[in-house]
Amino acid sequence: MKILLAIAIFASGSMLLADDLTGKVEVTGQGGGITVFRGGGTHGLFGGSAGYGFKCLIGKPELCKRTIIFGEFDLAPISSAGGGSEQLMDFLGGVKMALKPSAKAEPYVIVGFGGSADRASDPFFGTQTSKAYVFQAGVGERFFVGKNWGIAPEVRWAHYFHHGPDGDSMRYTGGIFYQWGK
Repeated sequence: MKILLAIAIFASGSMLLADDLTGKVEVTGQGGGITVFRGGGTHGLFGGSAGYGFKCLIGKPELCKRTIIFGEFDLAPISSAGGGSEQLMDFLGGVKMALKPSAKAEPYVIVGFGGSADRASDPFFGTQTSKAYVFQAGVGERFFVGKNWGIAPEVRWAHYFHHGPDGDSMRYTGGIFYQWGK
């Protein structure tokens, strides 16, 4: 809840229109870390996303002009001391809404929903996979190094909806992005 409040405060102070993202394609490769709460530890994370700025057909066009709809895949490989291994994979769809831009930087908020698979293999028990729904929310900033590309650090909170106890994690990544199109 505190993360969502921080996102709302960040967004409300920056709600000036960003550049028009309609018709732009954005691809991002990212790497960083994930901290799984309730004793899950901290692990490496890498993945990628692709998104597109659609033309708004309903609602408020000024909001659509600064929004990219994206799809993403993330993988966190986890190894254990007992010879087993685990992989946390998230498949996500969502929106990135750009806020107050400058010539070289563009902050944005992220909201996404999707599925997660946690695959664990153990020499004694074999391979087991558990699946869950995942909701993510966070903030990031695009720092333009060139006309169409740059770096994009992000921080996200993720909530996993399991059949058993739900879980949370915090993600912190840095990525390289490239935009082209209109």
